[in-house]
Amino acid sequence: MQPAESARRALEHFFRPGNLNALRELALIRTARTVERELDQYMDAHGIESPWRSTERILGCVDWTATGETVVRRAFRLANASRGEFYVLTVGLDRASLEQSIPIKRTLAIARDLGATIVTRDAGGREVAKEIIAAARELKATLVIMGPSHRTIWEKLRGGDIIDRVVSGLPDVDVLVIGLGEAH
Repeated sequence: MQPAESARRALEHFFRPGNLNALRELALIRTARTVERELDQYMDAHGIESPWRSTERILGCVDWTATGETVVRRAFRLANASRGEFYVLTVGLDRASLEQSIPIKRTLAIARDLGATIVTRDAGGREVAKEIIAAARELKATLVIMGPSHRTIWEKLRGGDIIDRVVSGLPDVDVLVIGLGEAH
């Protein structure tokens, strides 16, 4: 085949609507990543801590209960729909808990399968709510998803509610609490 014939055939087969759309999408994704990286650098340089809503960054907070699976699946769906980043956070669960608790093992396996970045934080004497707030700030989360509180009325009266503290500690971040009905 002559070079001119090869070039003509390549032009006929390459510049089809499907290929052009795929190339446009790749270009947009690369551009968005570059802009996101530059925006992160700007925010770091100027001490801006609150999230800049250019890309959704979904943070699902899970504990040792089966509710974590629902949180992970909801976080994945929202991150996937918005083409955002997807994180799953555990706080205060030691290695033994992570290895022995069947619900948390299953939850984290699902999170890994769905492509989440797993973040583990040791409460280390700090409150769980403070660790969630710190992680959300560090990750520049735009949405935090949590399951319902498992604290008793007495625990809530004595130490407050984790959900309330997260909501008040992240006034510029949306917080979604999954209801008990959906988790079971």
